[in-house]
Amino acid sequence: MNPNDNLGLFKQVPKELEKPIFDFLGLADGENLSLVSKHFLEQGKKVTLTGIYLYHHGSIHKGSLPGARLLAGPFNDTDIEKRNARASSVKALEINGDWVATDENLPKALALIARFKKLEYLAITDVKSTSWTAAPDATKKAIAALCALPSLTTISLNSAPFRILEFCSPSVKNITLGRNLPLFFDNEVFNALSWQGSEKLAPETISISGGDLAALQRLVALSKDAKINLGSVKNIEMDVQEASAWYLETVPELLNACSASLETLAWEAFVDGEDPTQPKGLIDLSSFPKLNNLIVSFGRQFPKEGSIDPIVWVNNRLNTFANPQPSLKLVHLFVVVRSKFANYYHYHPKSGEWEEFDQILSNKGRFPSLGKVRIDVKVPIIDDKPFGDNVKTGIKPFLHQLQAVNLLEEGEVNDEERELLKKSPWGRELAFWAKKNTELTFFFE
Repeated sequence: MNPNDNLGLFKQVPKELEKPIFDFLGLADGENLSLVSKHFLEQGKKVTLTGIYLYHHGSIHKGSLPGARLLAGPFNDTDIEKRNARASSVKALEINGDWVATDENLPKALALIARFKKLEYLAITDVKSTSWTAAPDATKKAIAALCALPSLTTISLNSAPFRILEFCSPSVKNITLGRNLPLFFDNEVFNALSWQGSEKLAPETISISGGDLAALQRLVALSKDAKINLGSVKNIEMDVQEASAWYLETVPELLNACSASLETLAWEAFVDGEDPTQPKGLIDLSSFPKLNNLIVSFGRQFPKEGSIDPIVWVNNRLNTFANPQPSLKLVHLFVVVRSKFANYYHYHPKSGEWEEFDQILSNKGRFPSLGKVRIDVKVPIIDDKPFGDNVKTGIKPFLHQLQAVNLLEEGEVNDEERELLKKSPWGRELAFWAKKNTELTFFFE
């Protein structure tokens, strides 16, 4: 999922908080080995090693790999006290790349971090299946040990084994699942190390990027086998704009497993074909008794003149809500306008379809707690913002009932999302990392 291209609840984060891992650069030979923070380049500056981003670019030789660089640099044995201070301050770690298959020093470096049980954020990204298969058993055990830490609250996987999730301790509350998550059911090391505790993983926030059907099915299967408690999920974001029909058939099973406690559902999809009433991406909203916030990003994949307005797709979903639905407090739409050719758009709001949307949500008998309806328009290029503003202006006259009951909110796009983020575990997590970079400080020498 491209964080700059996604407009769900968990992606509306101020730019300075967008990536909670600090940038690291190699100092020895100019290669981007991602071991030393840019902050360290300022001589005498008091900094922290709170976050480490392990990434290798260039030729692979033992001395250049991140594990070796960690042990030779901040985790060297010259001064044990300083080494331990640095290792114990690491609370965020991202491992990125295929070099894990050949880095023999990585297990020792990860073991140092695990020893102090302070790690709270772990991301594993962009590692090919063949590299995971070839990785030393010690590396797999070290990563499993990090996942099982009682301090860990957030894990993010993208092009990484799904089985890693099964090692996580119940302290993990925020999960991000990207694409390419191989299952590796027959891996002896992973099988031997799976979480054996009495408590089950019970996440509160899940973000899923469409495309990996096997991983989604495995998540549902774990829930059915009572190995993970999805009934604890309060916030879920799903990007299914490129998902297969089989994937979309599995989505209702996942949402049903999360239905008991779900408070926020953020959903991104595109309507294909001439008839947006077709069931691609269909969600039945009648089974979410605690749903407070519905955020929908939608549009037509191949817009053209005369197409049915895709708001019909949204109306059909809104009509699946229970009557009454007393829990719903916010509906936020992002109308995604795509160009068929550069700077040439085909989207003209249709009065009848938008008036139906207006009528559905202005019904106080059905939605007695609804306090805000917000609509924003997203265009592919920032220079096209005036076109997006024109679309929004074109929609507004069809929403006279929402305006009459003072439900339609206007203002800058990030205001509403930031307010929601204050209440979401994911938002608090990102804010935590932004604040921590000025605390827990020491000199790197």
